Amino acid sequence: MSYLNFKSEYDRFPKTTIKNHKAFRGYDEIYHELNSKMNNRCVVVFDYYPGVDEEEVYELIKRFNFSLEINMHDIFKDGKTMTEQMKYNLTDDRVFGKMYYGNLVDFIDEEKLEEAKNKVEEHHGSTIIYGVGAGLVSHGDLYIYFDMARWEIQQRFRRHEVKALGIDNRNDAVSLQYKRGYFNDWRVCDRYKERLFDRVEFWIDTHVAGTPKMIDKDTF
Repeated sequence: MSYLNFKSEYDRFPKTTIKNHKAFRGYDEIYHELNSKMNNRCVVVFDYYPGVDEEEVYELIKRFNFSLEINMHDIFKDGKTMTEQMKYNLTDDRVFGKMYYGNLVDFIDEEKLEEAKNKVEEHHGSTIIYGVGAGLVSHGDLYIYFDMARWEIQQRFRRHEVKALGIDNRNDAVSLQYKRGYFNDWRVCDRYKERLFDRVEFWIDTHVAGTPKMIDKDTF
């Protein structure tokens, strides 16, 4: 057989067809579905995986007009402290490092976390908690997780579009961004996400910029 005439059967875009599912495509559909689940006292949690386009998602957040917003960036330790904390695992080598086996909460400022919890508890209007680790503040009345494929994160590294946990390192060399994700950020966030599967009510795939897809808990 001539390999010049060989036709690959590899499916670059595999799919599984399911029936009786609930799926939503695009921010308009997602907005209307989530809005129908909320009320004036609703506490909404938008939890992210690192690499999600935060500015894109914030355009969705603004449509709801929450009376209290809590951004997880304000609750993490400062970037310098976190980098020092990761120093042993990231090492001075440009490629090699050591896996971090701790948890996401290790990089959270305990006083700021407690302050945020109190704000949510005392507030009598609609509340949004958003960002990586938002579920650490509250489980809320409505829990949504914005996910991202690892390969797409790497593409965004190359375009210098992705921030690391608690720090804007978009201008760093791609190798250093990847290293921080591989040895630290992805480890703690994978461990954190594994505990959310029974809690999340809607999962949103943000792999394709500007075209999110959402499924509900039953479909997931």
